[in-house]
Amino acid sequence: MTMYSPDGHTIASVSRDRTVRLWDAFTGTCRTTLNGHTGGIVSVVFSPDGKKVASGSLDDTIRLWVIENGACHKTLEGHGDTVRSVAYSPQGNQLASASDDMTVRLWDVESGECRLILIGHSDELLCVAYSLNGDLLASGGQDKTVRLWSTESGQSLAVVRNFQDTVRRIAWPALGCHKWHAHRDRCIHARRTRIE
Repeated sequence: MTMYSPDGHTIASVSRDRTVRLWDAFTGTCRTTLNGHTGGIVSVVFSPDGKKVASGSLDDTIRLWVIENGACHKTLEGHGDTVRSVAYSPQGNQLASASDDMTVRLWDVESGECRLILIGHSDELLCVAYSLNGDLLASGGQDKTVRLWSTESGQSLAVVRNFQDTVRRIAWPALGCHKWHAHRDRCIHARRTRIE
């Protein structure tokens, strides 16, 4: 998996070799290698300000890295299985993680404390995405559903159930009223979702 930094100058890549590598997007040179996970890494995301990277791993943890010096700022522990997806809130103060343990966790980035555990999915989770204002979080995975959650209360607000296969990615468009889902039936779907 790879991810561009917000300014487009750096690419983060992760691997089963247990490293996060940061690459110059223009020259293709590896700037930094981040070591510390004890299992392969399967997810990565830049913070909104581009100063940190979060990684999720087969070792059931999330690590927060400071790009400037390559140091592991925090290790977030609590999931009982592989962390498949990580996402920063638009404000950068919260991190969401989705795991094979069928839960989503919301973390305080500064303290490293788990604020909320979101329970409702019935199979492994593969993706999480914040809405543009950070008030909502969408999650999806092997149970062929997408759930919408309040990031303030952790309450489940809506469930979309009629997917034919695994939901692999979720993205919120610019206006925030549709969500795009990609899954194994080789289709991309747009859904209009209104939360009253």
